[in-house]
Amino acid sequence: MKLTLNAAYEETTRIVSYRIVVVEGPSYRMGNLIIKNASESELKRIQGKWPLAQGAVLNLPSVREFVRKMFYGPSTRMPGIQIRKDPAKQIADLILTY
Repeated sequence: MKLTLNAAYEETTRIVSYRIVVVEGPSYRMGNLIIKNASESELKRIQGKWPLAQGAVLNLPSVREFVRKMFYGPSTRMPGIQIRKDPAKQIADLILTY
């Protein structure tokens, strides 16, 4: 994402106007979900509740929120999240590592 801020000052009225231009980067699609070092029950639990199908638009904030909600609590292990992007195909594999 790229943000550009342009400011224009009008001396007679002493007013500053701001224009913000947002240019989004390329969107990535969900590739493979790779789960490392998980127990069999953790693996089944994640795969059964995973919200993104392969090919869906990858929304990283929603992935982080899913992981936070799913693994919140003192008795659950929290996996790390890693993204492996393929810019040529605009696909990203998500890697959850315990």
